[in-house]
Amino acid sequence: LFCVVAVVVAILCLSGAASADMAVKLPNPKAETDLRYVYDRELLDMALRETEVQYGPYHISYASSAMSHKRTRVEIGRGRLINVVRSPTNADLEVSTIPVRIPIFMGLLGYRVALIRAEDQARFNKILSLQDLAALRAGQGAGWVDIPILQKNGLSVVKGANYDSLFGMLSAGRFDYFPRGVNEILTELETHRDQYPSLSTEKTLLLHYPFPVYFFVSKKQPNLAKRLYQGLSILAERGDLERLLYRYFGQQIKKLNLAKRRVFYLKNPDLPSQTPLAARHLW
Repeated sequence: LFCVVAVVVAILCLSGAASADMAVKLPNPKAETDLRYVYDRELLDMALRETEVQYGPYHISYASSAMSHKRTRVEIGRGRLINVVRSPTNADLEVSTIPVRIPIFMGLLGYRVALIRAEDQARFNKILSLQDLAALRAGQGAGWVDIPILQKNGLSVVKGANYDSLFGMLSAGRFDYFPRGVNEILTELETHRDQYPSLSTEKTLLLHYPFPVYFFVSKKQPNLAKRLYQGLSILAERGDLERLLYRYFGQQIKKLNLAKRRVFYLKNPDLPSQTPLAARHLW
């Protein structure tokens, strides 16, 4: 009788484990006005739904409070409060986590238009070279992957404590421009318009550097990383990733008039060697 009970208990335990939802734990957005992660959440949900037959149900949740960049790096390593982050890639992050090497913005975040004070547009009209731009100061958040890219291309960078503070710093003249992704800048400008009415998009310049953004998964969750890679690969090959990008950002990009801008190409010296640059359908 004892053996029978033990077998039944074991079967029930295994059944419960098999039916348990796969937990996906994301960082809490750092500010209520930060809308950058809405796209990420929908794409993540699409990739998980695409693989539900193979991997089972899932549940997406957010950390209870916002985290600094430094703490996020610590917690993704622990894999308890969060187990997935989205971030531009770098060599350190690819070692400390499992990178899901599908660029979720198809490289779009590497195209940068500057947020400036509207009164400074005349100064930017005179910038004809990267050397000219180097005389001005860019703003970036402390710990952001962009900082070494900008600096190694000869550009001056002023660091802010966090994302939300950078808009106030720009408005106050602490730096001269805030390079933003072409998929970010118009939404951010609208979100901060009432608080910082002096801010505007710069009209003449475009920065570009190779800048893939991935989902990174805690090393304690290899099955989740495998699942996301499979789901995102299907979405990319089928064209759903590109369609989602255009649905979210297509109209914004058209408004920026990119074809008529002067382009400065920057090198990304820290781009990991395993970046899938040859996979043209991912870019």
